[in-house]
Amino acid sequence: NMPSITAEDAPKLKPYMTLVEQMGKLAGQINQHAITGIEIVYQGHAAALNVKPLTAVALASVLGANMEGVNMVSAPVIAKTRGIGITESRSDQAGELTTAVTLRIRHEKGALDVTGTLFGGGQPRIVALDRVPIEAALTPHMLLVRNRDKPGLIGGLGTVLADAGIQPRPVHRIGVLGA
Repeated sequence: NMPSITAEDAPKLKPYMTLVEQMGKLAGQINQHAITGIEIVYQGHAAALNVKPLTAVALASVLGANMEGVNMVSAPVIAKTRGIGITESRSDQAGELTTAVTLRIRHEKGALDVTGTLFGGGQPRIVALDRVPIEAALTPHMLLVRNRDKPGLIGGLGTVLADAGIQPRPVHRIGVLGA
């Protein structure tokens, strides 16, 4: 039942598998609502790939963020039993990028979008979160803060992290999430 990957497809899919896995884990961890649907949009070069394995990895990562034992085979079945609709679409156009994948989690309050791409050498990057442009390589430990823009907040957060012995690595571009 696992989507097949040919020997020819495997090297092309490998960096995308990493990308969609990271995107799914991020989206699954920051989503705070019951999921009603998951939409994955493959754009540019990604649209020409065998996307079935990519979709299975993305589903497993989203659902596995809050459930034990979810894998590429069980994820579509779990989604179906929970009434989570799955949609795949493709577009030859990727805007300013040559390749992109957008993962949209639909829930009762709206949606959560994560868009990723591959930079030179197949390096996965998140380039938008809820349509706010960013550039971030995902690492095992990250802090995402949504806040109202108030003077001193970021400095105060830096102080709290420093007092805890945490040395943050800067993100190249940061978008402001929220109002």
